[in-house]
Amino acid sequence: MTQICQSLRVVTDLNTISTSGPRAPSRIPPTAPTMPRLCWLALPLAAAVASLGCDSNSASTPDAGQAPPPAAHQSKAWQALHGPPGGVGYDVRYNFADPNTWYVSDSGAGIFISTDRGTSWQPTNGDIATVLDTQKTPVFSVTVDPLQPQTLWIGTNQIGRIFKSTDGGISWAEKSDGITPNDGLSFRGFTVHPKNSDIVYATAEVRGDILADAFPISDPEHLGGRIYKTTNGGQSWSKVWEGEALARYVFIDSQSPDTIYASTGIWDRLPINFPSSQPSHLDCGGVGVIKSIDGGKTWAVQGHKEGLSVLYIGSLDMKPSAPSTLLAGGGFDGCGIINPQGQEDRYGGVFLTTDGGASWEKVLGGDVISSVEYCDSDPNIAYAVSLRAFYGSKDGGKTWTTVSENTAKYEKWGPPNINTGNPIDLQEDPDDCSRIIANNYDGGNFVTTDGGRTWKMVSNGYSGSDPASLLIDPNDPKRVIAGTAMAPFESTDGGSSWKSIGYSEYRGQILIMAMAPTDSKHIVASSQTEIYLTHDGGSSWSSQGNVATDNPELRIHQFAFAPSKPAEMLVARGYLVAPEHTLEQAKNINGAGVYRSTDGGGSWTALADPAVSNISILSVAVHPSDPNSLFAGTQYAGGILVSSDAGASWKSASFEGSPNAGFITEIVFDPKNATNMYASSLSGMLKSTNGGQSWSRMVAGFDDTAMFSDVEIDPSNPNTIYVSTLEHGLFYSTDGGSQFKALPDVRPGTRRAAILQLALSGNGAVLYAASSGLGVFRLGSP
Repeated sequence: MTQICQSLRVVTDLNTISTSGPRAPSRIPPTAPTMPRLCWLALPLAAAVASLGCDSNSASTPDAGQAPPPAAHQSKAWQALHGPPGGVGYDVRYNFADPNTWYVSDSGAGIFISTDRGTSWQPTNGDIATVLDTQKTPVFSVTVDPLQPQTLWIGTNQIGRIFKSTDGGISWAEKSDGITPNDGLSFRGFTVHPKNSDIVYATAEVRGDILADAFPISDPEHLGGRIYKTTNGGQSWSKVWEGEALARYVFIDSQSPDTIYASTGIWDRLPINFPSSQPSHLDCGGVGVIKSIDGGKTWAVQGHKEGLSVLYIGSLDMKPSAPSTLLAGGGFDGCGIINPQGQEDRYGGVFLTTDGGASWEKVLGGDVISSVEYCDSDPNIAYAVSLRAFYGSKDGGKTWTTVSENTAKYEKWGPPNINTGNPIDLQEDPDDCSRIIANNYDGGNFVTTDGGRTWKMVSNGYSGSDPASLLIDPNDPKRVIAGTAMAPFESTDGGSSWKSIGYSEYRGQILIMAMAPTDSKHIVASSQTEIYLTHDGGSSWSSQGNVATDNPELRIHQFAFAPSKPAEMLVARGYLVAPEHTLEQAKNINGAGVYRSTDGGGSWTALADPAVSNISILSVAVHPSDPNSLFAGTQYAGGILVSSDAGASWKSASFEGSPNAGFITEIVFDPKNATNMYASSLSGMLKSTNGGQSWSRMVAGFDDTAMFSDVEIDPSNPNTIYVSTLEHGLFYSTDGGSQFKALPDVRPGTRRAAILQLALSGNGAVLYAASSGLGVFRLGSP
């Protein structure tokens, strides 16, 4: 089944909202867990998993005399499965009047509500996406009014819009007057005045070029920040602060409400004042904590002089009943400190002030802290968290212990077999300090009931994931497997529930996968560069290393088993480069190309022909009955390459009536007539009637600008074809591609969602679609 690499980010006006900002220089390794969030401003694409060998013998068929099930396209509507877990989580909050009611935000999937204390979730977006005319629902932040708990505030990512609900999230009204919405303005948080619900502060991240008149910038992609204020419940807003780093949290002194504090910066965003040369730990840019004693009219900066050795302060909390005592957490991976032992410490930590910020003390170091939290019911208890560890304090933040930690051998912070995924916000249960929910940048909510020692996933009904792969058991349409940034997840009930099939020693991303055509328990998978094998459906895995260790920045884009000889398979490897680059510019990418395995994915050998060696390859396929007949789709204008000698030599296929196509995302065979082949690409749908030697473009029923991500053929009726696009929805044909018709959109009433992957059951009755930022949808009943 097809797989589009998680790194896919199509940025065309507001169709896809990127959550990434500029990052540090090459100090951050390309395989770090946060790297898939990098935004490509052109049109990059990774690609897809190979055919599962859809021969007619493997497709499930009805019993003799029983009518075949209806084809998937005959179903009337898609069912949102709200899974697998994942997305770009941000805030987690509870309703002050009803602690059973909680909210989480996700920058792709929107705002979700729980009525069982955060155990299960359902979307409560109203018509926000329709109002914004976006594919996703880019809700970045959410806050509950403590005085009027049915009033919620949410802010959007990248487009500068604010919405307000006065009925607990059932309906929403835009409240953006006084703010100029634009691409590059994101709202990071809201704080309501403790005595007046009409007064609200909104913190924002602003792209540097928007602030060029106020600050000199060396890179327009670096980020500044703003704080806005309303005194009339959102009817109008005014800007009260603008600076060289984004603003995240605002806290108000309840005893003296004109005294407010704000944190600035975050671990994965470069501020406007980030130095152009290699920084030292005291010269990484940033602002620190800012304070106003006149309701935001003027501000004072608290930084190095006050004891903040780190100026990237992504989290802040005020001690209940002691408003001069605050905790700050922060750090930045791209700027290190060399300790006296000559080792590099992570540039970050937890800081404590007891005098309103006149002085700060570093109370926990050596880690990039993403969130800090006081317990409201017992302020002596505090928590801090990072990608690496969860920390606790029992003396109000003065001293800290490591409660759970990820180590090189075994990872204990977070749920078993799941990547912890950059926790971005913590919220303790108001009735139980030992119960905390963490919302994560790489998606998903985790809960602990023992103060952080053990965790479990609580994301049922909440998904903003964009699965990088989607597999279906050809004999069981209820069994679906998705590869995500958090873990590989499996559903055995048609997508109603999902469980991780990762494993503890690795416990991270599984992006690209393929299932053996004759053994659905045999799966080959990849994070980005490493390859893993399971022969028991995911209960245990073995690592096979990197197919080309000399260039770890390359990505594995697709696996393909040989249907007639499953021990043999291919892998496509390439480097994501802007699409305007020519084939000549794409040559000599060391380690790119096609690799071959003869032992089911245990070991790999690069195919040496210059036609495929060191050239970025996105897709591969093997002939259903001839394992020596191979096909490779390039990322550039080389189009489709063909080999008849098991990859020893390759030649370019010809394209009738059009120039060679590039960005070939999938190549599939007619399961009953292998001379008929189909290929999806970003420049159109292609068909071959001579075994892939030449190709022609299919145009009937498509928009000329459609970019195709996947193609699936019904094994029981090969004239039925399904294709997906990144902007124009899904289409199907019942006549072998002569004419296509539009399928219903997976989410009616909004701009069409970007569909990355398709998976079709062996009987053709059930079609699964993986979207960008909205999880998986199902058409038809399993």
